[in-house]
Amino acid sequence: MAGTPSSIFRILVVCAGNQCRSPAVERMLGGLLVTGRESRFELDSAGISGPEGRPIHPLTARCLSRRGIPVEGHASRLLTPQAVLRADLILVAERVQRARVAALDDAAVSRTFTIREFARLASGAVRAGATSPTDLVAAVAALRGRIRAADPAGDDLHDPVLGRSDDHEAIVASLQQATLTIAESIQFVDAATRHQGVGGVASRRAWGLRSTGPEGP
Repeated sequence: MAGTPSSIFRILVVCAGNQCRSPAVERMLGGLLVTGRESRFELDSAGISGPEGRPIHPLTARCLSRRGIPVEGHASRLLTPQAVLRADLILVAERVQRARVAALDDAAVSRTFTIREFARLASGAVRAGATSPTDLVAAVAALRGRIRAADPAGDDLHDPVLGRSDDHEAIVASLQQATLTIAESIQFVDAATRHQGVGGVASRRAWGLRSTGPEGP
């Protein structure tokens, strides 16, 4: 795993079949964090079960394409112990997938969060003094035990795979907002690590959204 400011920080996104939610977040986060040839962020995604080699679900792909997010080249794949071991941050769509990650590597629990959970806690971790992406993950893990969701089910993003186009749109919209908050928090602490000042402003303007990230709404 990455542990120093100069090393690659690897983010793994996991959902049920790796056809809707996890590839959407992989593409969104990748577009915000992986910039230029020397980016030190790597994004990957995987599913708990289902066939491998499938493209992004066509209804999810349509929602992403409308937002200018590329969808080509994705092939679904299954989660492996090796992928879990390599990841510095693991984002899952639902709590049940966090348990599946832990079954592969119980040490991964401290760096595995639902997407909504990490977005909910990330700005608080920045305010608590996180100064690198690795430090941010540890700070969010510490906050998780103290700041719990009023309804734990609210941290889940349910699978739209059998739903209609509006179900996919609702999930992609939720993912987009959460992803922006996550990306801005990571950018903020990464900029601090590199002594480059505050990050995140350009990304928020590029998305045309207001976030609940470290700079406030």
